[in-house]
This record gives sequence, structure tokens and C-alpha cells, in this order.
Amino acid sequence: MLKFLKNVVGSAGGIKDLPYVIGEPYSSAWGSWTHYRGTSKEDNSPVSIFSMVANDAEDGRLAAARIGAKRLRAIRHPNILEFLHSTETETVVEGGVIKTTIYIVTEPVMPLAEKIKELNFKGNQRNEFYGWGLRQITKAITYLHSECALVHGNVCVDAVVVTRSLNWKLHAFDALSEIDGANSAASSPMLQYEWLVSPQYKPQEPAKANWATIRRSSPWAIESWGLGCLIYEMFSGSKLTKTEDLRNTESIPKALLPAYNNLLAAAPERRLDPARAIESSEFFKDKHDSGQFMAMGKEHVGAINLEERQEVERVVRRRTEESGSELIPCLPDEVALLCLARVPRASHHVLSAVCLSWYNLLHDKVFYDVRQELAVAEEWLFLWTQDADRCNVWHGFDPATNKWFQLPHLPNEHRTAGSSASAVVDGKLFVIGGQLSSGCACNFVSYFDMRHYCWKQAAHLNVARAKCMAGVIGNQLYVVGGFTERDQNAGATAEAYDPVTNKWRLISSMKIPMELYDSAVLGDKFYVVNSSSENLVGLVYDPQKDEWVDMANGLNTGWQSKTAALNGKLYAVGDSHSSEGKNEISVYNAAKDVWESIKGVLDDTAPVLSWGPELVSLGGRLCIVGTSSKAHVAVVDINETSKPSVATLTYYEDITKKIQFAEPLPRGACQVLAL
Repeated sequence: MLKFLKNVVGSAGGIKDLPYVIGEPYSSAWGSWTHYRGTSKEDNSPVSIFSMVANDAEDGRLAAARIGAKRLRAIRHPNILEFLHSTETETVVEGGVIKTTIYIVTEPVMPLAEKIKELNFKGNQRNEFYGWGLRQITKAITYLHSECALVHGNVCVDAVVVTRSLNWKLHAFDALSEIDGANSAASSPMLQYEWLVSPQYKPQEPAKANWATIRRSSPWAIESWGLGCLIYEMFSGSKLTKTEDLRNTESIPKALLPAYNNLLAAAPERRLDPARAIESSEFFKDKHDSGQFMAMGKEHVGAINLEERQEVERVVRRRTEESGSELIPCLPDEVALLCLARVPRASHHVLSAVCLSWYNLLHDKVFYDVRQELAVAEEWLFLWTQDADRCNVWHGFDPATNKWFQLPHLPNEHRTAGSSASAVVDGKLFVIGGQLSSGCACNFVSYFDMRHYCWKQAAHLNVARAKCMAGVIGNQLYVVGGFTERDQNAGATAEAYDPVTNKWRLISSMKIPMELYDSAVLGDKFYVVNSSSENLVGLVYDPQKDEWVDMANGLNTGWQSKTAALNGKLYAVGDSHSSEGKNEISVYNAAKDVWESIKGVLDDTAPVLSWGPELVSLGGRLCIVGTSSKAHVAVVDINETSKPSVATLTYYEDITKKIQFAEPLPRGACQVLAL
């Protein structure tokens, strides 16, 4: 397949406690770090792995690296490198000296310097790419000093990496320091680890240890200088070796030169704010965040005209099925990937038929990761029903095309098992446990892989269970409660699944055994309620503390129907514990600990209560699905700007003749998967 998509051969043994394989190193990295290509041991998906070896426990680089890793983990921004995992190992070398190696695993990226060489853009296309990237790094810098009160301290080409979707990201947080401008008279260093920064990258105030001047200066003064260094290295095509080289402006475009000079002003108070440099420079006037360097690729996609089958067939006949060919002729594969990733999901089967390289691309996790990065992933609804033979069947629904389709039959006992739980984790649809025909529960776990369009098996549960509930927090799947046999519950047990390692682990048990009625994930906590209308019990699980606490009284007693989280709030539809029922939507007010009805009662075209409805969040709206004598789908838009909030029915359809369904709709029967 494509060079940039190929799997990398890693070390045979790997590192203990590191669920990733370390591959070949890149030729450049920031500071004392080594940047490796890597892959996940679980699904072979690509990652980047950074490692740094400390000479001994007193090595100052180790303390800086630990702090940098901690901050990288905590700071989340689209233009800051995404942290995935970290660990440390100790090795005893000759003389009994213990060397510590720290590993940081991140999203897959390439050093900027190497990406520039690989793309080999020229002329206007190069300027568009650089303009696109400089905007992104400036956003990261601005976020650090304005929102986090932090100074990066060493913005340069080695501190920038590039994703597969050509997004630029800032990293190298070892020298990151807090802005300390309150005490301008202090003489102690404000940048604790400034000694990690090479001399050629230092403006005169840190180079001369003039910390009082630094404290009096604008928080962006050091970052402005760093951005100037980055611009020099990008356009000159070489690393900065001495500060005096910054005066050589032959390679700097004339439109960028005024901003470049202002960024590198000798006096810190005269340096231009990086954000203002972008706004005021003529170089950026016709360069937008979307990146005009992608325009040529979009024209190629338009030429293929995927919306018309006849044109597609012509392209299929013209293209060879050689996996090594370019994705789109005369266009770098990275840019072609950005273009293809924007094609609607419903047309992906057509893309797969164009040529073998496109087929391979659409079956690679990288393609869907890029769609997520570009914010073009589409949410599809998945509905669990039963056919006439009482076999479990999952149906998918594409809101963009208003089309339903049926997934292949589930494997093994899951085909006929009842009362299974379901959830979406790691981009896959999971079916967990269930009740067998014998009345006992099973410990089987199946998941549907949309990339390969087939069911696969995951590791078995530690405890067989049915009528349990599942929720996902931080790419971890949590399953709780249920029963093991007809008259025996699964106790108060709970367990968590890590898709990276494909392993289940037991977590803290609940306070009481429960067969659960409903559950929801809100923020970073898992909320569960039991099925008894006479003795309604609600608990909340905090994965950070691994503990269960009682649910707030108002939330618990008012939780009378199925719920879904949307925009940080918990919504419910109908009232399944009421003999009359309420054909309405309600929202939980956490500040008052009460459920509040939302104005805009659903009308008779959407008889919610007769459905036994399930509720999910779909495309920023509430989707209500249910069956009684018929099957229905309704989509409701919640206007939170009005006071009080108003609910509006935006879509309603009777889908009885479009899918097979059983009565009533199985619990936990709706999921949403973004691809």
C-alpha cells in the first residue's frame, strides 16, 4: 500500500506495560528525544512513540520529560499533539548505574522537516502549505499563553509534527513554563528548564538571564521569537545553527518579511504578537484555514464525479488495479487522502471499486482517523431487532441518504441470545453477554467492524451476564450488573474492557446487586438505575477513583424513562413508570437536582409512549426509536438558546416496512457509530 500507510516492523519483544510495538526511528526529533514509528499491538494501527534515556536519577532531563509528559496529557487542543500513553523502564548498566527510559505514545505524526522533504511542494503550493501550518502553530501558541498561562519556550521546526491529514501540531513540552509576571523584580529564572533550549534559539533576554525583563514583557515575547525561528528554518530548508543566521532573509517571501522582522525584534516589547502577525501580514491575506493547497485535490475529486455512476464506471475502466500506483495522479498521496476522506460514507463502496489502492485505503484505520481529524465523520444509527425466526438482527441507517441496510447475522450464541448489552467503543459496535435458551447468561462478546464489514470476537467477559448495562468513557467499555442464571444475579460485579489490549478487568463492585433498567454516560461518569419501579436505585461510577456513589436524589427519583446525553445534559422521553404517561421530553437540571419538561410537546404524529422508546444522540439532535405494533423513528431538535428550551420535531418516519422487527424493541437496542 502507500508508503505513508505501511505497517512498520517493530521490535520482537516490545516493552513491558507498553501495548505498542516500536518501529524504525525518524531522522529528527526535538532535544534528546528519539521519535519512532509505532503500531498498536491490538489492531496494528499506527502511532508515534517518543523515547528519552536519562543517564541516572539525577539527570535533569528526566524531571523535565516527566513534567512535559504530564502537561501533554493534560492539555487538549486541535493543534497540540494528542497524548495516548506513557510509561517508564529502568535498566541497570555497567557499574550498577540505573538508566531510566521514558516513553510517550501519541497519535501518528511525522517530523515537520521530514514531511516538507517528502511533499516537496514548490512555489505557491509550498507557500499555501506553510501558511496553513503557521496559522495552526500560532493558534497553539496563543492557546498556551492566553488560556493556560504557559510559555512553550522553544518553538522551532523540531517542535512541530504533522499528522496524516497534514495538520500541524506543537509538542516538545519539556521546557514549558508557567508565566510568572506578577513579581517583575524577581531575579530567579522564570523558565525552569530553559537550559534545555539550544543557544541559537534564545532571544537576548533569556540568553543573558535577564529574568526581570522577561517578567515585564508580554507573555508572547519569547514565543514570537520562536515563531520567527520556525519561519527561518521552514523557508531556508535548514536548521538554525547560530542566532546570526536569522538576519539572512533571502529565502523569506517579501510579503512575509515585515512580520518576520517584527517577530524577531531585539527588544521584547517591540515583538509582534504571533496572532497579530498572522492577521496583518500580506503573506496570509489570501490563505485560509482550510488550506488552498488542497484545491487541486478537490478539483481531482470533482473530476471523478462520484455522484454519477456512469462517470465512476469510466474511471474504473481507466484505472489500473496496481496497489503501488498513486491515489490520484500528479497529486501527493497525503493530499489525495484529504480529498478522498471528504467523500460521503454512502459512496465508499464506489470508491473501493475504483482501484486496488483505493480499496486498501478504505479498509485501513488511517482513512477513518483522518475523517475524524477533518470533522467529516458521519454518524449512523444502528438498531437491534429480531426477525421472524427470533434471531437477532442489527440494521443501520444513514441519515444523509435516508436509507436502511441490514448487517450480517451475529456469530455463535449471540444470534439467538436475548437481553444482551450493546455499546460503541473504538469505532466498533459491541454486543456483550446475553441470555441463552437454557436461561443462563453467556460471557461472549462480539463486535462489528465497519471497515471490514464483518463480525469479530473479542475477549470473553470475566463474569457471564445478561440484562446488564454498558457505557463507554475514554475508549474504555464498562459493563455492570445483570444476572448469570434464571434466578441468580451477577451480583454487584462490574468490569471494564480495554480495546487496545483486548482484555477485561474487574472494577469496584456496586453497592447492591442490580438488574439495570437504564444507564447513561455524562461527562466522565457512568450513571445506572435498576429496573424496579417500586424501589428505584441509582448509582454513579467514577473511573478515576474506581468507586460507586449514590445518585443525586432528584436525578434518581425522576429517572422514569430511557435517557440520552446531548451537549453535556441528560434528556429523557416519555414516562414508562406512569399509567397515563407523558408525551414529552424532559431535561435534568443538575443545579436544582430536578427534571424539567421542555416546551414543545410531541404531537400525535409521533406517539412516543406507544413505542417503548429508546433514545440516542444523533447528529447533535435527539433520536427517538421504538416499536409496538409499528416501528417508528423521530428526530427532535432542542433549542437551548431559548429560555426555557424548546423541542421541535424535525423528522418522523414509520419504518415498519423497511426493516424486520420484533415486539417489543429489545433493551439497549440503539447505538450511534461515527465513521
